[in-house]
Amino acid sequence: MVEGWRISGRVRALSLISLMLLAPLATVAAFSEYDNPSSSSPLQIRESHWQSVSPDGLFEFDLSPSSGLIHTRLGSFDPLEDVNLVAPGELMHSRLEVDRLAIVQLFVNDAGMMEKICSLNGCIVLEPLPDAAWRVRLAADASGSLDIINADSRVRWAGPEVAALRLHEGLIEKWSELPTTLDLVALPAPDLAPEELRILALDLGRLNVEEATCGFTLCRLVNLSAIEAGGQQLQLLTMLFDGRILFIEPMNPLRLMNAQASTDIGLAEILVSQNTGLNGSGETFAVLDTGLDSDHPDFSDRILSVRTSYSYDQSGADSNSGHGTHVTGTLISDGGSYSGGQGLVPQSTVHMYALEYDLSGMIAKTGSTYDILRDASIAGARIGVNAWGSSVDLGQYNLESRSLDTFAIDYPDFLAVFAVGDDPVQGSSAVAPPSTAKNVLSIGASDGSSVANFSALGPALDGRVKPDLVAPGVGICSTRAEEATSPAGVACGTGVHTGGDSLYMAISGTSPATAVGAASAGLMRQFLRTETGISGGVTSDLVKAALINGGKDLGSPDIPNPSEGWGQIDLENSLYPMTGAVPRNSWYDNTQELEPGFGFIYTFNLDSSYGIDITLVWLDPSGSSAGPQSTARLVNDLDLQLIAPDGTIWLGNNFAGGQSITGGSKDSVNNVERIRFLPGSQTQTGQWSVMIANDGGGKQRFALITTANGSISPSSDLVTYEDSILTSMESPLVNDVITIQLSWVNQASLDSGQYRIIFEDITSGTILLDTNYTNLEGGKIFAQSIYHTFTTTGQHEMRLSIDTDFEVVEINDEINGINNNIHTQVVNVSALGLRLVPLHGDGSEPASPEEISAAAIHQFDVNNVTGLNIPIKLKHEGTSEEEVKLTVTNVQRYD
Repeated sequence: MVEGWRISGRVRALSLISLMLLAPLATVAAFSEYDNPSSSSPLQIRESHWQSVSPDGLFEFDLSPSSGLIHTRLGSFDPLEDVNLVAPGELMHSRLEVDRLAIVQLFVNDAGMMEKICSLNGCIVLEPLPDAAWRVRLAADASGSLDIINADSRVRWAGPEVAALRLHEGLIEKWSELPTTLDLVALPAPDLAPEELRILALDLGRLNVEEATCGFTLCRLVNLSAIEAGGQQLQLLTMLFDGRILFIEPMNPLRLMNAQASTDIGLAEILVSQNTGLNGSGETFAVLDTGLDSDHPDFSDRILSVRTSYSYDQSGADSNSGHGTHVTGTLISDGGSYSGGQGLVPQSTVHMYALEYDLSGMIAKTGSTYDILRDASIAGARIGVNAWGSSVDLGQYNLESRSLDTFAIDYPDFLAVFAVGDDPVQGSSAVAPPSTAKNVLSIGASDGSSVANFSALGPALDGRVKPDLVAPGVGICSTRAEEATSPAGVACGTGVHTGGDSLYMAISGTSPATAVGAASAGLMRQFLRTETGISGGVTSDLVKAALINGGKDLGSPDIPNPSEGWGQIDLENSLYPMTGAVPRNSWYDNTQELEPGFGFIYTFNLDSSYGIDITLVWLDPSGSSAGPQSTARLVNDLDLQLIAPDGTIWLGNNFAGGQSITGGSKDSVNNVERIRFLPGSQTQTGQWSVMIANDGGGKQRFALITTANGSISPSSDLVTYEDSILTSMESPLVNDVITIQLSWVNQASLDSGQYRIIFEDITSGTILLDTNYTNLEGGKIFAQSIYHTFTTTGQHEMRLSIDTDFEVVEINDEINGINNNIHTQVVNVSALGLRLVPLHGDGSEPASPEEISAAAIHQFDVNNVTGLNIPIKLKHEGTSEEEVKLTVTNVQRYD
């Protein structure tokens, strides 16, 4: 149908967090002050410019084939050839009949197909493994089940999984010299029930370990000890061959990310002239941080709870750095003593998860982030603020990252926001896990006009764009905890606590930038919830897509890039996009799901000279734990295309100079794809088509934002496809009567009206059908059957042409876009190789079916004659040599 998408088939553990602060700035930049106009001020731009949109049609295409390679932490290999994985010998064994763990690779990346295979054979899909492979748990008879699966024509290879694939490469490298003390994180198999997880935690606790806990997505082992390396090896082997654990890696130490905001993100202008009620009302945040000065005068009654159940002490106080109080104030401070310290969402509410151990000043969370955010979601929060990250394994997709992707799938209306980290060295791929998760919003820091020189650089090690966005994080003035003994910033603003310390302090870093990013997400969520009339619910991928869609390219146009990702958050451009004084429309959809091998098409009537912004985001399932860090963690591969009125095609994420360019290849790495034209860079006006396709994986929901000047354009699009010409016999015989079924579809939403079709045999030069039809409804298939007899053997090129008189205005035809109105198919007409023909008495051949019948029937009067001559001819009408054997037998009559 379009380049790369051919229509085919039928249309159908103790975590220690150290404070890492940059030196306070000599000059502190506070939030910009603004006058709050009365609620009766007229809006310059109405929310009616936001509209929901649905696809105009559905199309089908071939999935990309598998590369044949399986990618693991130990290397990539083709399982049909010699497997050369290097690991200690004791790790290169499997216990198939005990743990029943195996790997199955298909010819194509189709998770639905894998599920069907397991459904037939009693196996359970555990997680994907690139490329087009899955880790599975086999049925009770593991060996027999593996043989049956290998015999399936859809399966390229299936075999047992060796233990080495379940262990972090760093631990394998140190196998002979393992430390006598280890803090570990383990991935429990997803087929374990809650009671089985509890039993697993008890069993892990029987090892020589200080603490062992298991949540929904992670198990944590604190201080796993042994006298020497051999003892650690035995404990690890016990876990690796247990069958309930899919992967083990070291537990990483964490750190806080500390190194004017409302003006820089466009909020001040919105509040002045467009939406005075945008204040976070109705939104609830979960802040995972050091603690909170809950009686700070700027918080009033907007602190819903201070929770300590995931900390090693029961204190919710912010008694050391005051980091959590500063982050919270950036959100909800009312600026009662200093208007420049007002938060960005002053009418929202907060649940604080205090994780700091007061005696040490370090953070010691006892559960996984999944467990904490799940608790927050149950408590009503929809945005999680996480201004911390790992200090090692930078750029990696670790088990905590994977856990957060699982959380996003389980709780799709909850957006987790993470700091990418501070890195003054500015090394490549230095973003801190778990901001490397696919489904979180990863935030770097800017000073409002350029990226801060301490903000960690991307991309993630698998090549994904990180950070997603940047937000102001330099000299952010916000609330200071009265009890803080070692405050993280310098005093700013006016007003003091009862002891004389300032009510406010200024901090620089990706920590305050993360708070600004989370507040922006809250405002975006409030807008979508209250102003657009959204019916499908505000999902986290839609919020993320809207923020990215309006991102401001800092400095020279060059997004996406490793320092700012898709740019700096610009709420005004996300909520109320304009080109000059002309407002642009925003269309959104977060209600559709796509099966692999299918795509949706959306059509718009646009004036491209005002610029076009399109952003596609989806919550991708958690990636492989066993795959190498350099291999894409994308599970479901959606692709974005834009087709201009003249048929020019742009692919998602193919950028140069900060905007889309033609050519390139499809993105199979990111779960965020964009197409962008700067104002004035394009001039075409007319019907533009946005296409979303699922090129492998499983069924996937997505969020799409399209911003441009124009309108929705309901259209028709008559389409032929691979099975548009179907013969009742694959290779019909010459002179036999067969049925030919012709079919086509209107893949867009608008009824077609009258159109003409022609079906012809190009080889013989004959038209078999030429007729007019009154109408084909949008989204409907039409089928027409005819009878036909081929009179000559050989290959016949058949052609079906739809709308031959160009009566229908279509998205794609010979005039617009890509011509999808013609389908050709070669039919191989054959003849029987040998035919026995009865002849007339004079030796001539019968000329009609009646004559053939008469010549073939003879009466033999055995009472009066002893023999009968029957003239026949053996005719060879095929195309290949035939071996002939003629047998003559006597005829006997039984009295």
